[in-house]
Amino acid sequence: MTAKSVSKKCSVSGCNREVDSVELCGMHYKRFWRHGSTEPLLNMGMGETPKDKFWSRVKIGGQDECWPWIAGLRSFGYGCVSVEGQSTGSHRAAWFYTHGYLPTLHILHSCDNPPCCNPNHLREGTPRDNSDDMLTRGRQAKGESNGQSVLTTSQVLEIRRRYANGGVSHRNLAGAFGVSKTTIADIIKGKI
Repeated sequence: MTAKSVSKKCSVSGCNREVDSVELCGMHYKRFWRHGSTEPLLNMGMGETPKDKFWSRVKIGGQDECWPWIAGLRSFGYGCVSVEGQSTGSHRAAWFYTHGYLPTLHILHSCDNPPCCNPNHLREGTPRDNSDDMLTRGRQAKGESNGQSVLTTSQVLEIRRRYANGGVSHRNLAGAFGVSKTTIADIIKGKI
């Protein structure tokens, strides 16, 4: 006699479907993967106008709270939506539906939350404003996270240690780590 296998049920309350993946049935897993929640998106896309449809995909909270885009997200966590036939970020669409025009400049977040669509958290800015904002908030790629990085943090510390302890020449350090003498000098001086 063989033991009968017991199928697991979806962990979402009230759902009796069998588990497909990660304690969820196929429908709830897909919903979680696409929207970050297993809750149904009420009235999703059922608005009478494009503006209603857009705002139905935003979890609107208090005036000072973030209002996250709850539909699909693209790279770096920004929502993606079509406005007047043009694909754009959800934060830019929020600007459009609040101010009546698609901005030609960048739209900056005061909250540092890419999916946020709260108009009170958004402002227009030049590319320079956007770069300055990134630097001020410490969001630029530094050290190993910079795609241009050749050395790891531990290698930089090792270069500084060897130079301080033994007076190893820039040329020898450059050869050992596969970088230029100028790079070694800049590392020792703390420029990079």
